[in-house]
Amino acid sequence: MSDDGNVCFARQGGTWILRFQGDIRYTMAHAVDVFIDDMFAHGNPLRICADLNATTSIDSTGIGLIAKLSNGMRVVGREMPIVFSANADVVETLRNVCLDEVCTIVASAPEVVAENEIPATTPDERELARTIVSAHCMLCDLCENNRAEFSGVIEAFQREVDRT
Repeated sequence: MSDDGNVCFARQGGTWILRFQGDIRYTMAHAVDVFIDDMFAHGNPLRICADLNATTSIDSTGIGLIAKLSNGMRVVGREMPIVFSANADVVETLRNVCLDEVCTIVASAPEVVAENEIPATTPDERELARTIVSAHCMLCDLCENNRAEFSGVIEAFQREVDRT
């Protein structure tokens, strides 16, 4: 999916595991977003785990997609996703944007290893901008500080979406 990082998945019964590996950047966001939409439309997730143990860094778009997982689970009346990470820097970043209010963060690893890479997509600039806007809107819904922090990002990318 990307030279910098990738996202793999596994499904065991109703449990979906997404393993974020390496540097998670906005450039892979569209593929993950499409996968999440398909998972909720057709996969009937009973539980979702996001394994960030192999994540070296994650940008705000990637965190927004994890927030989207939580929102999807809330909509279908399921438990909050579990985020696995023993990386103190990653955990601090997640807490700084209030992700710990909508996900359970634990410092261990899931029992199932996700090895199937999420299929790459080739979005145009507008599709990628739409994904970035959506992910940041999810972040803004988490807490007021995020709204102040990311409103400029949303406005800038929304202009890209609105261009014809």
